[in-house]
Amino acid sequence: MAHPEGPSRWRDKIIIVVLLAGFYGVLLLIPPDVFRLHLLGKPGMLVSSLGLALFIAGWMLMTLAMKENAFAALVVRHQEERQQRVIDTGVYHLVRHPMYAGGVF
Repeated sequence: MAHPEGPSRWRDKIIIVVLLAGFYGVLLLIPPDVFRLHLLGKPGMLVSSLGLALFIAGWMLMTLAMKENAFAALVVRHQEERQQRVIDTGVYHLVRHPMYAGGVF
């Protein structure tokens, strides 16, 4: 019988690879588009400002999550030997998974 965590670990690895490929793809494709291809138009000041505000809010939320929870990580693994417990203070009082919520921004 297969280990219960086996398939989920495999799926997690695939998801991480896809997310990283998307992240690096954006970093590699933006400069050619801005300076040569011009496939996308330049966003207006309102859209640019809103994007920056959402970006900052997302990083602040993830930073607060790391400050509140010393065990915060992108991949969760219960570790009883390290006296882990459920955190329900700070941003965790409002959002169960603040790092994921911050990543959405």
